[in-house]
Amino acid sequence: MKSKMKSNEMLLIIRQNLISIFKRYESLIVPIVRFIISFSALRMLREATSYHGVLSGTLVLIGLALIGSFASAEWMIVWTIFLVTFFTFPLNPILALILFGIMCIIYILYARLFPKESIWILVTLVAFSIKLELLIPIVAALLSTYVSVMAIIIGTILWYVVPGLISVLPNAVEKSEMIDIMNQLMVIDYKDLLIDPRMMSIVVIFFIVFSAIFIIRKQSIDYGPYIAIGVGAVMNILGFGLAIIFFGGIGVNMIKVVLETLFFSGVAVIIQFLSVVLDYQRAETVNFEDDDNYYYVKIVPKIHLTHKHTTIKKVYTDLSEANHFNRIMMEDDDISRGL
Repeated sequence: MKSKMKSNEMLLIIRQNLISIFKRYESLIVPIVRFIISFSALRMLREATSYHGVLSGTLVLIGLALIGSFASAEWMIVWTIFLVTFFTFPLNPILALILFGIMCIIYILYARLFPKESIWILVTLVAFSIKLELLIPIVAALLSTYVSVMAIIIGTILWYVVPGLISVLPNAVEKSEMIDIMNQLMVIDYKDLLIDPRMMSIVVIFFIVFSAIFIIRKQSIDYGPYIAIGVGAVMNILGFGLAIIFFGGIGVNMIKVVLETLFFSGVAVIIQFLSVVLDYQRAETVNFEDDDNYYYVKIVPKIHLTHKHTTIKKVYTDLSEANHFNRIMMEDDDISRGL
């Protein structure tokens, strides 16, 4: 029992030290994280569009990422719209205009209203590029609001639809070719692009996992966030299993899905532990009422460690040592008074 208490206390001490370090260097850590996300997104955009213009250099990308790391969420979205259009235009002007129109619609209908949550669109695209997409719905459901699920869905759809548009639209340079492409756009079967079995499966699974975790963690139950992570992991594994059964070849390895889900669930548990630790054993339910309503409020205190300060006192057993110490103190006092 004592060993368990010591291990729990050690974990809490580690957590508290990490939080204190983060708070001390928060003004430096947050821009670094934003810089990494911005730089990764810019590199992904450069590779996807095969752009080799004036903004393709590494130093230029670093400069653009630095701007994004200190910009507000809304300006990051506007900056992203501009850069995507600029990088795509040399590859295919028609595609650049299409993407510009799509991103403007997303900005007007969603990003303008929820700028902070819209960052998850960019995070989702970066996560897909580095094979961490299964982590996104779990972490977003723990840390963000429910409207973030729309950003995750938008990012997932863009990840699968944009490469399809690039493949069906050849490069256009001359006006005659652009007219041919405009005619080709009218006869493209968009059903194959928008109703891709793998994309639709991932969208549905992400929505279910996010919703399950978000709803459960909001419930008034002990260890709700951790239970939510477990339920979300089970839903993720079952979702991909059913997708493989019903759709067959969606390009998903079930063993890899299980291992990644377990690993990312562990990462989510660590994130939740660092976020907040509650003492459910001291939870209380308070009832009160006013003229219109009757309230049930559950109060769960946070766990805070108190630092123990050890004071060392020296006791003189020899009277001569004590008199010598008092004489030194009196001399120092006389010197400070100018005597």
